Amino acid sequence: MAGSKETPYSKLRRHTRVQADIPVGVTSDRYRVHSALEVSEGGLLFTSSKAYAVGTPLELSLMLPNEKILTVNGEVAYVFRQRETYHVGVRFFGPSEEVQAMLRIYIQKEKRR
Repeated sequence: MAGSKETPYSKLRRHTRVQADIPVGVTSDRYRVHSALEVSEGGLLFTSSKAYAVGTPLELSLMLPNEKILTVNGEVAYVFRQRETYHVGVRFFGPSEEVQAMLRIYIQKEKRR
């Protein structure tokens, strides 16, 4: 799959992910900004110095390159540690049609790179 890399959970996904380097605001117990490494219509992968528990509900604000901020709810699907950084996989919950459309456009542009 061009533009993506394998993680321990790659085969479980329903949506194609693309590599990303975008800020993502994450609210659980408090607001933090992390870096998204991969994005799909169904979720994303971000890095964090904090370990999140699987099942933790999150509110996410994706800051896309076109300066559009997409807000979506999700939950932590998996976490794995790589050196001193945690990789946090998030599954989105019912993103709006507008959010899905903007994600689809972003993903199509990234796949062409």
